[in-house]
Amino acid sequence: MRLFAAILIASLAAIILAHPADAAVSVSFVDPQNYSDFRSESGSQRDGMLGELRQTMMELGGRYLKPGQTLNIEVLDVQRAGLFRDTTPSHTAILTPNTPPRIDVQYTLRQNGKIILSAHEAITDIDYFLDQSSHLSSDRLVYEKQVLRDWFRKRFGQ
Repeated sequence: MRLFAAILIASLAAIILAHPADAAVSVSFVDPQNYSDFRSESGSQRDGMLGELRQTMMELGGRYLKPGQTLNIEVLDVQRAGLFRDTTPSHTAILTPNTPPRIDVQYTLRQNGKIILSAHEAITDIDYFLDQSSHLSSDRLVYEKQVLRDWFRKRFGQ
């Protein structure tokens, strides 16, 4: 029993130490049922995709935020890359250069509790279609996650 308890404590400590800044990022979704490209999704499908985006933002915050920083993100809208038509199988996206992913956010960055940056931004990449490696991915949110990675790196990776 003691061995089990010691292994459990060591495992929990490793998890906490591996992701110290995850708790420093909070993500909320404002009226997600009204998001541009989620209106036709079932609640569980929408919640699953938004959960993936939340997890991506929390991981990126853990990578890019400095000690003492906290980031609060309100997601106001999500427009997925491509066109979605109910007539396509499983809501498959028809990708075109004119339909980049776009995630509208309002965010506040604090350093030791003091606001150092607060803004509303549209996170997008009009050149998303040029990234050939993403075309091979089976991840349903590959383009949205890529614009989030680029935004975090540019905005917080100084």
